[in-house]
Amino acid sequence: MAKSDQPITTWEMVKVLLKMVGICFAIFAIFLICRDQTRTFYCLPNGQCVTVWKRMGNNCYIIPDKYYGIFTPSLSHIETSNTQYLTLYFNDNYPKSIVVRNQGNITGKREIKIIIYPYGDWKLSGYSEDNRSVFYERNARKFRDVKAHIDYIDLDIKENYGRDKNGKKFQ
Repeated sequence: MAKSDQPITTWEMVKVLLKMVGICFAIFAIFLICRDQTRTFYCLPNGQCVTVWKRMGNNCYIIPDKYYGIFTPSLSHIETSNTQYLTLYFNDNYPKSIVVRNQGNITGKREIKIIIYPYGDWKLSGYSEDNRSVFYERNARKFRDVKAHIDYIDLDIKENYGRDKNGKKFQ
C-alpha cells in the first residue's frame, strides 16, 4: 500500500497544527515588530539630526542622530508620550548639545523625561526662562526670533511633523 493511501495519524496531525500555529505566531510577531519600529528622522541643514521613535503603548523616544536600533537606546535620549509637543534647540557654538523645551500636549500635561548617560557625545538639558537670552534676541516677540547661531526643530509628535526656525516643514 502506498504511503498516500494510509490514514494520517494523530501525531502527524498535531505536528501539522503546531507548524501552522508557529507560522501564524511568527507572522504576528513580525507584524508587531514592524509596527513598533516606525521612526522619523528630522535633520537640520547643518547635518544635525534627531530620531523620533513612536512606539506602542504611548511611548516615544527622541534620540540624537539617526537611531536604527530595535532596543531602548543606551545613550542619552528623551522619553515622552506620543502626543507631546516639543522644541529642540541646537546651538552652533555648542555642537552635540540639545536643549529641550516642553510645550505640553492637548491634555495640558507636560510628560517628558530626559535620560542622561555619562558616555556618548550628546548633551541634553531642559529649557528654562533663565536661559532664554542664550537662544532669543533681546527684544524677541515671536517664537522664531532666535539668534542667528541657533537652530531648532519644533516637533508635534502626535501629528508626526516638525518645522525649522523658518517655519519650513521637514520632509
